[in-house]
Amino acid sequence: DWSSLLSHRWIAGTCGTELTFNAAAWHGVDGSLRTFGIVVRNGEISYASKVDIVVYMECDGQTHRGGRLVLTLPDGEQIVIEPQAVDGTLTLHNDVACVDELCTFEYQGLQGFCDFEVSTNPRAGKGPVSALVRATMEDGISHRNT
Repeated sequence: DWSSLLSHRWIAGTCGTELTFNAAAWHGVDGSLRTFGIVVRNGEISYASKVDIVVYMECDGQTHRGGRLVLTLPDGEQIVIEPQAVDGTLTLHNDVACVDELCTFEYQGLQGFCDFEVSTNPRAGKGPVSALVRATMEDGISHRNT
């Protein structure tokens, strides 16, 4: 439901049967932050217990040059993907501007490709800031919730 979205990160890719993945981070209009990740290796499915998606955002605030994805599996194994952008396109979904960048990556010596989609509109153009990951909005001394 695109009307429930302020910002998101979505990345899906493959380098063959050795690794296919899909991960998302969603910042909802209700202030919530949600993540999801799935990995398929040689037909075996694993769901990520932790998803970390970092975007190397360009100064235009819309496009990016790639980033870093870390999928932590329930057994503690980490799958790290570092996509490098080739080129992208911007589309609108219910007034949300989404940029899809086709990217390449390498995983354990294998070459792969992925779609790395982002939208960045955390204030819906004018609303209050509802969620922060690495900053505070409080005056004075504050403590980070971990």
